[in-house]
Amino acid sequence: MDEIWERAVETALNEQKDYAATRTLTLDGSVKVVPGRLPLLSLLEKFENLQYLSMANNRVPSLEHFSRLRDLHKLILSDNRIECNKRQSIPLSKRNPGQTKSRA
Repeated sequence: MDEIWERAVETALNEQKDYAATRTLTLDGSVKVVPGRLPLLSLLEKFENLQYLSMANNRVPSLEHFSRLRDLHKLILSDNRIECNKRQSIPLSKRNPGQTKSRA
């Protein structure tokens, strides 16, 4: 199953190999063969600068692993089967993309 996620990522990136430079990744409907399987954490961690991730319609079961994407500003998980409790959340970046640092 993990190989399927890896192939889906490679296809989405058009064979680009520099995962760290990738800021946008769309995997909508890419992997639906086994319900409830997230991509490996080691695969997600390759995207050090990812800001936009869409994984709509992939039968994603939880929010696990997504908090590891430190620069993520937008996460789209529509049409999935996410089960979460009231305490579960994803701390997305609090930084506003248009915000500049003030100088003291």
